[in-house]
Amino acid sequence: MKKWVLVYFLFSACWMFVGAQTSQTVQLTKAGTLSAQLTDSEASQLLSLTLTGTIDARDIACIRDRLRTITTLDLTGSTINAYAGTDGTDTGVQTSYPANELPRYAFYNPYQKTYMSSLITLKLPSTLVSIGYLACYFCWNLAGQISIPSTVKNITDYAFYGCYQLTAFSVSTSNTRYSGSNGVLFSKNQDTLFLYPNAKVATYAVPSTVKHIYKSAFENAWAMTGLTIPTSVLSVGTYGFCNCSGVTGNLTLPESMLYIDDGAFRSCYNLTGTVTIPSTMKDLGNYCFFECNYVQSYNVSSSNANYASSNGALYSKKIDTLFICPAKKSGTFTIPATVRLIGSHAFYKCTALTGNLQIPKLVDYIGYYCFWGCDNLSTFSVEAGNPYFTSDNGSLYSLNKDRLLACPGLKTGSFTIPETVRSIDPNAFNDCTQLTGTMNIPAAVDFIGDFAFYGCSSLSGFSVAAANTDFAAQDGLLYSKLLDTLLVCPLSKAGSLTLPNGVKCLGHSALEGCLNLTFVNLPLTLTEIGNDAFHSCTSLQILEIPASVEKFGSAVFYKCAALTELAIGKTVPPAIDYYFLEGVDKTTCKLVVPTSATATYAKAPYWEAFTKVSEKVFTGQFLQKSISFRTYKLNNEWVAEGLTPGTVLEIVRMDGRLVFRNKVTEERMKLPLPEDGIYLIHTDKQTEKVLKTGFH
Repeated sequence: MKKWVLVYFLFSACWMFVGAQTSQTVQLTKAGTLSAQLTDSEASQLLSLTLTGTIDARDIACIRDRLRTITTLDLTGSTINAYAGTDGTDTGVQTSYPANELPRYAFYNPYQKTYMSSLITLKLPSTLVSIGYLACYFCWNLAGQISIPSTVKNITDYAFYGCYQLTAFSVSTSNTRYSGSNGVLFSKNQDTLFLYPNAKVATYAVPSTVKHIYKSAFENAWAMTGLTIPTSVLSVGTYGFCNCSGVTGNLTLPESMLYIDDGAFRSCYNLTGTVTIPSTMKDLGNYCFFECNYVQSYNVSSSNANYASSNGALYSKKIDTLFICPAKKSGTFTIPATVRLIGSHAFYKCTALTGNLQIPKLVDYIGYYCFWGCDNLSTFSVEAGNPYFTSDNGSLYSLNKDRLLACPGLKTGSFTIPETVRSIDPNAFNDCTQLTGTMNIPAAVDFIGDFAFYGCSSLSGFSVAAANTDFAAQDGLLYSKLLDTLLVCPLSKAGSLTLPNGVKCLGHSALEGCLNLTFVNLPLTLTEIGNDAFHSCTSLQILEIPASVEKFGSAVFYKCAALTELAIGKTVPPAIDYYFLEGVDKTTCKLVVPTSATATYAKAPYWEAFTKVSEKVFTGQFLQKSISFRTYKLNNEWVAEGLTPGTVLEIVRMDGRLVFRNKVTEERMKLPLPEDGIYLIHTDKQTEKVLKTGFH
């Protein structure tokens, strides 16, 4: 409810404040001055803002970056002026922003990697002409209806991408570029369907006027329950129906359709039957059915001049290129003798294929990731006379064995890579869960593809031939030759791990899936942590990121639910993305920051979510301490690790009573703690405190 009106006449601006502390109406007469009108206290509590008068990209940037709790934004009465400078929504970049455009990155900061997730209601200026690139990108709580004014001539790509709660678009009938019908956004004459709101619940029939489905038009339409595509539709743009729940059961593309672009039906998880491709289809884009993991078969019209199907798989017309084996294909599979090329991801997640897969004599090309997820194949074989490929002990190689393409998913025991191998394909050993022992990398290997050993949960470690000039191993971990990049930590690694000084980079997914790691000691030489580096390290409890790290990847600690202490030595909070800490409990995990940095981290995106924050001086002493022993809880038992055999270990209650005293015989031992309470674990060099309770 409006309680008072304050009118200020300033040299720089005239603005009006109406409402309670959480609701304001601000009128600007000078664009770019909104930030000066709001105190930090007001900005942090504001839920609703009505902005009128003259504004520009600086004011939109202020809303995005300072009004972190805002749920309702009404710009109806505002006019957006042109602006050129570095203080707009493209932060720090000299940019010219046109008049009457909701600027690019309006509510998404690509530099801080933040989104306006609080925003629920948005009303656009009545004089708006253009909606800029990624303007409302991942405003995932933006709900209800977006009204497009009559003046709008251009809505750029992905302006409303990730707005998962939108239910409708409405367009002024006097708009000459766009129109709306049943909540869906179209071109004026409705021959192009631009955007279906993600949260619109419907079994939807595309109107018969539509010829083109625009890029990402139905992407992430999670509430759709069914779909009918009319014969008028000629093309589907990039990711047109990607991750669309309404593509259900069988999919019959209409007789008329000519093109579907890259990723058009990617990840359609309710597509569970047969995909029928018409005679008119001229071009299927790359990955157009990628990750449609429940498709039973593909059926191509016999009169199609470009494509064919056989035994449910999708091929080129002459059946000389195998594009897709349907993911639900089961049993043994015979590749036709006419096939020369097997495309990348051709057998992606064909988990029900079994037995031997034979490569015919004419095949001269096999793409990367071809057999990802074929976990139940027992062997590969190659038809005699093939001049490009061979098999050995059930694994697939190039003819001279300088390229290792794939190890079958059911391979057991130890595996010896031939000395002739120079390259190991991406995904070559993916999910070979029954391989054991140490994997030796021969001297000739100079390339190991991404995810080559992903999911090899029973390997104990890696070794590398001394003469290899590209790779090295230490303590069972695989590194670059100079030991400056960690490539793969074996998934069987448990307890604590200390990486050597000199390591500069943790590679993509370097420790992903190491379920039993509890502590990792990072060296002070580290400068880069790659994407997914600690993804799904579900037992990881303590980690310190040294101040030397300058580059942080995405989803680094995704699903690290056991993390209890995360220390970071950087005084300025690094920019991280939404997924960097996703799955970490910020109410129980303590964040440790440099002295006097608490206030800075409390305002930083994503770091601000931690409720327990402490400070310390980062001097490198943490590194030295961790080289001794540490205590942690594993499977409801307390464990000490990193002990020195021969030293005496004592366990003492807080009241001084001795519980245990003996010489250490191994580096790791279970601690005999008799009952709940606080204990001191003591050696001649170190003392650790343990709290044992029935609730931990």
